Amino acid sequence: MKKEYAFAAPIAMVRIIDKVVKSQMKCIVSKAEKPVLFESCGNLISEDHFVHMRRVCDSFVLLAVRTGTLYITQGGRPYEIGENQMFLLEPGIEHYGHRASEGKLSYYWMHFRFDGSYETADDGGGLCFGVAETSLQEEYYVIPGQCCLRTSNRVTLLMVQLLDMARRDNFIVTRRTAYAASLVLLELTQEYLRQQSTKRKDLPTGLNEVMEWIQAHYGQNLTAVGVAHRFGYNPTYLSALFKTYTGYPLIAYVNRLRISVSKNLLTNRALKIYTIASMCGFSDEKHYMKLFKRYEGMTPSQYRQAFFQKKIN
Repeated sequence: MKKEYAFAAPIAMVRIIDKVVKSQMKCIVSKAEKPVLFESCGNLISEDHFVHMRRVCDSFVLLAVRTGTLYITQGGRPYEIGENQMFLLEPGIEHYGHRASEGKLSYYWMHFRFDGSYETADDGGGLCFGVAETSLQEEYYVIPGQCCLRTSNRVTLLMVQLLDMARRDNFIVTRRTAYAASLVLLELTQEYLRQQSTKRKDLPTGLNEVMEWIQAHYGQNLTAVGVAHRFGYNPTYLSALFKTYTGYPLIAYVNRLRISVSKNLLTNRALKIYTIASMCGFSDEKHYMKLFKRYEGMTPSQYRQAFFQKKIN
C-alpha cells in the first residue's frame, strides 16, 4: 500500500467514550468571508484489501475517490464511496472501515476547519437552495455529506494541485495552501449547487452534461452540429431539447451565456470591446455588439458606462 502525505499540522484524534453520536449531516453551510483553516492533505493508494482505521478527528475530512470503492462507517451508518464520489467525515464522530477494498483503491483527502460558525441542512433543503438561488452563492461554502463528481471534475484536479503545493511548501501551513484548500471547497460548492438546481428543474442527465460542457467551452467556435455530434445527438433534436428546458434553442442558449459572461468582463476597463468579444467566442465584434444590444437593450460601451456610473453613485 502506498500513501502520500502532506501534513501541515497534527491531527488530534480521540476515542469515543459514552458519547452521543450525531446523525450524518447532509451538507454544511458556512460563510466564505475567510479561507478555511487547512491542516493536511494527501493521496492514499492501496493495491488491495485496504481497511480504514478506526478513529475520531477534531476536524472535517474531505475524501474524493478516484479508483475503486472505499467502505466506511460513520456514526454507526455504513457507506460505499465509489469512483468519482466525494464524502465528508465530520469532526467528533467515529468512523472506520467496515469492509476491505477489493483491488486497487485511490482517493485524495483533506483535513480542514472553518474559520467561523457553520450550519447543517438536509440535502436539497431550504437552507441550501436559499444560497443557491441568490446571487451571493460565491460567498458561502456549501459542502454535501456525499455526492457524485463529474468524470472530468475540477474538484479532484484542485486537490491534486493542493497536494503538490503543500509538498513544495514543505508541509507547512501557508496562505497559499489555505486559499488553495478554500478553492477546492468553493469549486465543490458550485458543482453541488448546480446538481441540486438541475434536480429541481428536472433536466435530463444528458442535457445537463451538454450544458456543463458548453459552460467550459463557450469561448470556442461552437455550432449546433458540432455540439450535437460530440454528444451523439441529432442537431435538430438537441436544439429542440434546449428550447424545451431552457426556453432557447441551442445556439441562442450559447450566445446568451456568452453575453452574460461578457457583462462581467465589461467591468474591467482595461479590456477592449473586441478583446472581450473574442474571449467570449465571438469572431466578429460587430455581431457581438448587435447581439448584446438585442439582449440588453444597449451597446457594450453603454453598459460599461452605466455600470461605473452606478458604482460611483
